[in-house]
Amino acid sequence: MLDEKYIDSPKFYKDANGWSQRAPISDEKCILICLRNCMKLDGMDRKQMFRMVQEWQVISDNTPDPPLPADIKEYDGQN
Repeated sequence: MLDEKYIDSPKFYKDANGWSQRAPISDEKCILICLRNCMKLDGMDRKQMFRMVQEWQVISDNTPDPPLPADIKEYDGQN
């Protein structure tokens, strides 16, 4: 489950100049991504990390994403 490259694929939008930009993510989603990156670090308790990832997954799922910038040209949903 946690071995997938992207569990939640990042969203992209086109800015006013036509460049693809990553859509902003919430602070909770950022913490969840950091916790997932720590799953296989040496010295970490894997059971504790797995429990924390599960807890923050619920928190992240219930938190809305921040709004896109005002100068957005179009949203393509991909890069």
